[in-house]
Amino acid sequence: MIGLTALGAEQDSGHLLKDGLIVLGKGVALLAGVALLMRFILPKLLPAMARTQELLVLFSIAWAVLFAAGGDMLGFSKEVGAFLAGVSLASTHFREMIAVRLTSLRDFLLLFFFIGLGAQLDLSLLGAQIFPALIFSVFVLVGNPIIVMIIMGYRPSAHSLTHFSQHLEMLDLNGVNWQPLVNSGKPFVEIIKTSRDIGADLILIGAHGSDFFEELFVGTTAERVARKSELPVLIVKQPPSTPLCRRILVPTDFSTAATEAALYAQVIAPEAKFDYVHIYSLWGDGKLTPTTAMDEQHQLMHDNIRAKAENQMREWLDAGVGRDHNYRYHLRPGRPGTIIPKLAEELNNDLIIMSTRGQSSLAYALLGNVTEHTLKQSRCDLLTLRPTNFHFELI
Repeated sequence: MIGLTALGAEQDSGHLLKDGLIVLGKGVALLAGVALLMRFILPKLLPAMARTQELLVLFSIAWAVLFAAGGDMLGFSKEVGAFLAGVSLASTHFREMIAVRLTSLRDFLLLFFFIGLGAQLDLSLLGAQIFPALIFSVFVLVGNPIIVMIIMGYRPSAHSLTHFSQHLEMLDLNGVNWQPLVNSGKPFVEIIKTSRDIGADLILIGAHGSDFFEELFVGTTAERVARKSELPVLIVKQPPSTPLCRRILVPTDFSTAATEAALYAQVIAPEAKFDYVHIYSLWGDGKLTPTTAMDEQHQLMHDNIRAKAENQMREWLDAGVGRDHNYRYHLRPGRPGTIIPKLAEELNNDLIIMSTRGQSSLAYALLGNVTEHTLKQSRCDLLTLRPTNFHFELI
């Protein structure tokens, strides 16, 4: 097609072979130039241009105009040059971002393309060509897409990727470099596999999906990701009221895992206020009658348990957790899975950060029982952490 376009545009010199060789040489030079630009120039230019949406759009348009002008100067059509510009941009990792941002401009300019094309038609010949035109139109509208899909290996995920990219574009994530990915399979499995493949540091996921019945009987995707991922998982339950977390609740049982969670919280939110809470069990809690519970001996035992818990909390904080930041600590008797969500609501915490494995060897398999209850009952966001040596095989 490039050769035919150039031959049609060249002035006839009377030497078809000579003209053909000239066109071939120009075509090879054009394709070689495009290949060199794709190999050495675009990989360096595009990452810098992609820092802002506006700059990426302007660069893409300028790139297409440059190629269109170059194609016209070499004797090819402007369309050929613009097509090669599109091919070169489509070879980069930013193709989805460019495609989404230029969709509206493409649709707008496409109107003028067809207006210009229609203005050049000779309507006096329309009557004689109506039936061949109808047959050709049916082929173009029906047969051509099928052939293209077969040749190009069209996948349903491509359609999903386009819609996903458009959704991300609508969110207007200024200052955030994002890359849409679409996989097929079990959501929690694909999320964890992808996080491993790309070397992610954190998984961010909404608390609930769209399948109510599956979540009711099997659990949410967020729960299953938190159970089986070795990465920190941030489960979002509320829309953000401020850009940063202001107050963070960190439950502790004084284990190594709890210490890691506290230190991790201080790293990701050094300016936040911290609430450290330890939930302790009272002797005979829930089993004593009101009369027995008021016994002085039992009350003294409860006071001793609380005093021991307070000493442990102070030692834990003095060991390094409580240094150089704003914090308060809380001691509460009862069941951790019930107390933690209530305390977070009482203190108006933005985020709960906790390890999924503590001192108990009888914790719920793959996800701590306390974390399981907190995830289901808390209203604020929850960040779950795994021990550093944790790894779960998905298959």
